[in-house]
Amino acid sequence: MPTNPHPATPVGLEHRPLTAKKFWQFFANLPDTPTFYTTWLSQQFSRIDRVAAGVLMLIDPRDGNLAPIAIWPDPKRDLSCLGAAAEAALQQREPVIHRPDDTDGQRSNTVHLACPLEQENLIKGVLVLDVGDRPEEQLRSILDQLQWDAGWLQSRLWQQSVEDQRLITQRSALALDMLAVVEEHQVVEQASMAVANEIAVKLDCDRVAIGLVSKGRKQGARVRLRAMSHSAWYRKKTTLVDELENAMEEALDQNATIVYPHQAFAERRITVAHKAYVENWKVKHLVSVVLTDKSVPVGVLVLERRDDKPFVEEDVRRSESIAALIGPVLDLKRRERRWFSGRIADGVRHWSHKLFGPRHPALKLLAIFLLALLAFVVVYPADFRISGDAVLEGASQRVAVAPFDGFIDQASVRAGDVVDQGALLATLDDKDLRIDALRWESERARLLQQQRQALAAKDRTETALLDAQVRQVEAQLALARQKLQRTEIRSPVSGLVIAGDLSQKLGSPVQKGETLFEIAPLEHYRVVLKVDERDIRYIDTGSRGSLLLSGMAGRALPLTVTNVTAVSEAEDGLNFFRVEAALDDGEIVVRPGMEGVGKVDVDSRSLAWIWTRTFVNWWRVFWWKWSP
Repeated sequence: MPTNPHPATPVGLEHRPLTAKKFWQFFANLPDTPTFYTTWLSQQFSRIDRVAAGVLMLIDPRDGNLAPIAIWPDPKRDLSCLGAAAEAALQQREPVIHRPDDTDGQRSNTVHLACPLEQENLIKGVLVLDVGDRPEEQLRSILDQLQWDAGWLQSRLWQQSVEDQRLITQRSALALDMLAVVEEHQVVEQASMAVANEIAVKLDCDRVAIGLVSKGRKQGARVRLRAMSHSAWYRKKTTLVDELENAMEEALDQNATIVYPHQAFAERRITVAHKAYVENWKVKHLVSVVLTDKSVPVGVLVLERRDDKPFVEEDVRRSESIAALIGPVLDLKRRERRWFSGRIADGVRHWSHKLFGPRHPALKLLAIFLLALLAFVVVYPADFRISGDAVLEGASQRVAVAPFDGFIDQASVRAGDVVDQGALLATLDDKDLRIDALRWESERARLLQQQRQALAAKDRTETALLDAQVRQVEAQLALARQKLQRTEIRSPVSGLVIAGDLSQKLGSPVQKGETLFEIAPLEHYRVVLKVDERDIRYIDTGSRGSLLLSGMAGRALPLTVTNVTAVSEAEDGLNFFRVEAALDDGEIVVRPGMEGVGKVDVDSRSLAWIWTRTFVNWWRVFWWKWSP
């Protein structure tokens, strides 16, 4: 147990016990807490005879350790012998009578009484007395008296708790008010200026300054002054600003609040820059509070007073509460205002720390895998092939056309049927042709009758004229008979009907030369590829490739490029060239009109070049277009 009291608490008792009347008047006036505990302890000893020593210890809320708040009779006396009784009372959470053993193991004549102090089932402290050896009944009586009188201590602890809660509430309200001031402005300089002016008024400061970390959020970073209270403008390159920023960086490097000159409630820190600033600019008291965001220092809040009124502990606590709320908001506004490159730098720095720092093993494994994958893509040679939509056509196509103007009578086949050479495809209506043929036959018979009469009359002129008319009528009759024979439209070759369906057009008229059917032979085919103009330069006649048809997805058919035509067509905003190829496998059963995707082999290139060539070509055209 410590032999000295808490450094911030006066201990000991140097006055005599008060009379009963003065005692109650003293407690009714609510003296300060250290005096209260010391007076209470002295009155207890005045009511208990033959008390050798005693100590009242309370738990310090700042570190959670027990610290003596009052010692009787001599604060310099070594009271480590009372430690065992205090520990026993704290462990058992009830009053104890402790009889320590002498060094030789014999029972001692000393008796220690320990009484724990509880509040809401929490241990707040312990009272330990050295009362000497007494009868058991008398010791119990003293413990009962201490428990009754401990009500004063518990009442005082309640008062302290209520006062602490009140102060915390006030700090929170003040910090929320400052946060509202910051949120009213979008620009970080304006927000800093507004909150600095408000803090100067609320905490009675002559000047308040706010500095933010300029580059990076790390220990040792530079701090740049962003605002000073009651100063709409200031020169950035002045001695005042330099020394103030040095003081801010001193607090930032230590990541702790600095109070200069040092006060009893504050921890001692390095204050070289603070001392220089105070001496050079006639400042009496200076407080620097670090602004943090997720435990990372992002700036410093500095409070100044030029009079002899020092900063008390509550002022520092309020400034720390304010800094805890406004720090993340100011840093967010600062980062949002930076250029895009600054955000990129932060992102690179953040991910670099994760990749090369001591943590995040999964991220490191992922990075190694991606790096290996990138190296594989750049180095590994793959087959470079040009692909395009493909359609299968017959090597040659024949058409069946209307021989003369007429009407459709019958349709025997339609697209998709396989026909033999000479097979009947359709029939045209022949009623008009038959009537026409009968008319010419009747006309021929009439002319022949007149010719015989002219021969009988030996009229040579009339005979010659009628002979010419007969030959003319016979020609018309032959034409009519020929048309009758051509009313049956037959297939010129064996193959597949790829176009033509007259079953829905029976009775409709057709004109001479109109295409009625398209027939593709089944023995020979050709593949037509549509190749993008950006890739046509890679394809030459004789290049080999493969074709995958939609109806035969399980087998790729080999092909050879036979012709690269100069014919192009636009489709979906792109320009495509027609490339013809022949199938190398003539035994496969396919049909004209089947579609799929064809790929033509070029050479071996890296995967990275294959995947990025389209973008690179586009960038080259774009750069050429806009470059001077």
